[in-house]
Amino acid sequence: MYFFDCHVSYGITGNRTPFLPAKDIRKVIEDMDRAKVSKAVVYRKEQLYGLEPLTGNRILAEDIAKYDNLYGLWSVIPSDTGEIEDPDRILPAMKKNKIIGWIAAPTCHRFSKKPFVLEDYFEKACSCNVPVFINTSYGYSLEDVAEILENFPKLTVVLTYDNIWPNDRYLRPFVRKYENVYLDLSRVITAGGLEDFTGRMGSSRLLYGSGYPDAYFGAGMLMILQSDIGDDDKEKIAYGNLEGIIGGIRYDQ
Repeated sequence: MYFFDCHVSYGITGNRTPFLPAKDIRKVIEDMDRAKVSKAVVYRKEQLYGLEPLTGNRILAEDIAKYDNLYGLWSVIPSDTGEIEDPDRILPAMKKNKIIGWIAAPTCHRFSKKPFVLEDYFEKACSCNVPVFINTSYGYSLEDVAEILENFPKLTVVLTYDNIWPNDRYLRPFVRKYENVYLDLSRVITAGGLEDFTGRMGSSRLLYGSGYPDAYFGAGMLMILQSDIGDDDKEKIAYGNLEGIIGGIRYDQ
């Protein structure tokens, strides 16, 4: 079994210096090798703080180009301002640059959280199975995400719920209601929660995520490895579910 991390970031910004900084992509690779993490989905903190999105997206693509085990996320903002490529033109560039999803961060990029604001991207994401990565620390609440999913029920969302701990009473109804939501486990650390969640709802909606560099790679790995669940469930969570999401993207549509 190997591990495919759905939540890795790096870079330094003036007002968001992490506790354990990873200044560049080489540091990410070094720490992944040390922890025995095989693959990762990554983004630069500068994509959210400090650089305008197009520049941040371009630099990320340049950073990961020579690493076969790294996949990127690009920031999206309202297409009305013409600052980034519109959704009909962005997919070929994503395929070329190993970009497997979009980050929507309304607080960081200063746009409204209403579903219509990114509706062209959400529509394209639904038709092409592009996952949208939403971290509630970047502006959307669970209620905001629910409103988006009510308008775009086929949207695939990788959700980081950075809030109350333990958070099962918030997250489990959400997963039950919205069948295309996957949980990044970097903020889901209830004692015995993995076993109980898997027993009640299955393992197909859970993704190993470390939250690196704000947390260690090994914490989530240990939780999965030592959990009292079946090996098939562990493999789905460690890498299988994320690989399924990425394999379903239709870049050429």
